[in-house]
Amino acid sequence: MTGKAVSSITAVEPNSADDLTNLTASLATPTPIQVASTLTVLIGLIQVLIAFLGLDFVTTYFSDELVGGFTTGASMHVLTTQLKDILGIKGLPRRYGLANLILKLYDLCAAIKQTNLVTVGLSTLTIFVLILGKDHINPLVKSKFHCPVPIPFELLVFAEAHSSSL
Repeated sequence: MTGKAVSSITAVEPNSADDLTNLTASLATPTPIQVASTLTVLIGLIQVLIAFLGLDFVTTYFSDELVGGFTTGASMHVLTTQLKDILGIKGLPRRYGLANLILKLYDLCAAIKQTNLVTVGLSTLTIFVLILGKDHINPLVKSKFHCPVPIPFELLVFAEAHSSSL
């Protein structure tokens, strides 16, 4: 979500007619770090204000269906944005606006022949290890030692991110 705000605010259209205009336009445009930091602080202030005013009771009126639908929709967007990385496909166009989910899936299907099999194998292995750790190893260890085993999620994410360079 922050990435979309950063890319839309920091986008500078090149003007080949005058390099001085490009220089002043780039100086007036905030950097991606400035946009992300400002957005983070602003959201934090809004959350503090909501807590200070005691407006957190509003969330108790959200139905389970509403929360479930929102969670499912968000997970579908996350899945479609991660599929290209799981398959190791590079160079897909960025999609914005209405029906971008469907267009991303179309682009993915059109470029399916570019799939990197090493990345798919590492992705499958990583997902398998995470499921194995969550569903089988953690319950066994938790029943004997009364504390869960932390599966190194960060390490697996790091390995997955670097597998696309293979």
